[in-house]
Amino acid sequence: MGSSWSSARDAYARRFVDSTLSAIRIGRLTVLLQVPDTAEEKLVYGQRTGDVDPEVDVTLFVKSNNLWWRLCKNMDLGLSEAYLNGEVECSDWVRLFTIYIRNRENFSTGAFALQVVPLIQKLLSAGNTVSSAKRNAIEHYDSSNTLFEGFLSEDMNYSSPIWELGNDAETLEAAQARKVQALIQELSLEPSDHLLDIGCGWGNLAIEAVRASGCRVTGVTLSKEQKRLAEERIASAGFEDKIRILLCDYREIPEVPGGYDKVVSVEMIEHVGRKHFPVFFGTISRLLNPQRGVMVLQAIICSNAQHDAKLNQPEGFIDKYIFPGGYLASTPYILETIHTGSKGKLAVRTVRSIGPHYAKALRMWREKFLRNWDDQIKPKLMAEGKTNDAAMEFFKRRWEYYFSYCESGFRTGLIGDIIVTASHDGAQELLRGVPL
Repeated sequence: MGSSWSSARDAYARRFVDSTLSAIRIGRLTVLLQVPDTAEEKLVYGQRTGDVDPEVDVTLFVKSNNLWWRLCKNMDLGLSEAYLNGEVECSDWVRLFTIYIRNRENFSTGAFALQVVPLIQKLLSAGNTVSSAKRNAIEHYDSSNTLFEGFLSEDMNYSSPIWELGNDAETLEAAQARKVQALIQELSLEPSDHLLDIGCGWGNLAIEAVRASGCRVTGVTLSKEQKRLAEERIASAGFEDKIRILLCDYREIPEVPGGYDKVVSVEMIEHVGRKHFPVFFGTISRLLNPQRGVMVLQAIICSNAQHDAKLNQPEGFIDKYIFPGGYLASTPYILETIHTGSKGKLAVRTVRSIGPHYAKALRMWREKFLRNWDDQIKPKLMAEGKTNDAAMEFFKRRWEYYFSYCESGFRTGLIGDIIVTASHDGAQELLRGVPL
């Protein structure tokens, strides 16, 4: 009975997936079935004849029939879990994801009947409470500083850079430095300022802000590993008297007399969760100096259409394996919630899009990660007692998939990155240098 049910289930799932992939209109997907004890088979979806753009021409190698049922339940999550478990390989993940994105209006997310319960669970979730936010941060950022040192540039900035247009030879370090200086310029820092950095990472922005202006900085993180390394880097820079790092949730940040003069937050808002956006911006407004406070926010965003569609979709690969509790807002939703969350006290001054700059950084992170895996990252993680060889392979595949997944999103414009500057009404900081 069990065997016949399994066969019937797999047959149904394969028909469902075949129907879904038959909707490909842009690009060509070649599927090679290489399942043990089964005759090899070749299937082609999309553009079967004529010239095909190499960026959307890819081959998928199926090693197990488990793939069909996984995809039937959840196309996004199912494909990732098949790869993580060695059930499928791909000639180029970025190109595969690009095909999916360019044909997404013709695709389903999976069989609806199999997604009802996951959708209900998602809708009933309390989101990122203080306790769950800490747990989610530990899940990603406390993996090991060794991991992040193995793929980030020396500055340890884990966010989009800003490349010099037309300069293909520019280093990632130079592009990250340009972005950091752009944020500092937006903040209009003065030596007397007290800057609050929410989601301070490994401290590079705080260090450069002090170096550029002489201001004081309070950085906030939920990661013990980030705090430890950030404090080491701050000490090496000689700024212990200027920068302090707190281990706390943004909702627990202590107030200071008169408020913080400036607040910066770089790609931390993705961890806040939709339900808590008003609280996040309300907290920033409350912590800022009421007369001269300025906020600069760098945020990953998704397109308007994708934002609305994701609200009614079950969790995907990123939600489960990379950023649990994460949420990408659209630009309009961020701007709207700055206003409503601050009760009208924060006024948006500028919005700058830098999304296209992210794709190259993600490619470079992936390439460096794979280059350093065998000789640097894996041995150090093993020495730290993280896990065994089998689990290490799962870990490696998860990060490689993550970099490719996100790179394709930025390449196609499905997701982007913005820098928003806002201030309390009446703040004169942003007028500095402007002829009046």
